[in-house]
Amino acid sequence: MASCYQQCLGIAGKHENSSIAFPAISTSAYGFPVRRAAMIAVGQVLDRLNKHEYPLRVVFCCFDAIDAAVYNDVIKSGDD
Repeated sequence: MASCYQQCLGIAGKHENSSIAFPAISTSAYGFPVRRAAMIAVGQVLDRLNKHEYPLRVVFCCFDAIDAAVYNDVIKSGDD
């Protein structure tokens, strides 16, 4: 999963895309634990943003309000 984020962020950076959006990968139909997915996603995005200029904005698209709350909690806590 981390590699997926790295590759997508790398492509966005190469093309100097100002923004990119990610779904909550594997958390719905495949049942991957939401908190773990959020920690991987947020960690990879922060790593990229700390080292590169692009993308300027990253959006996490969540399946429902519960998943969004978990992603928000991970983002606010810095728990990556």
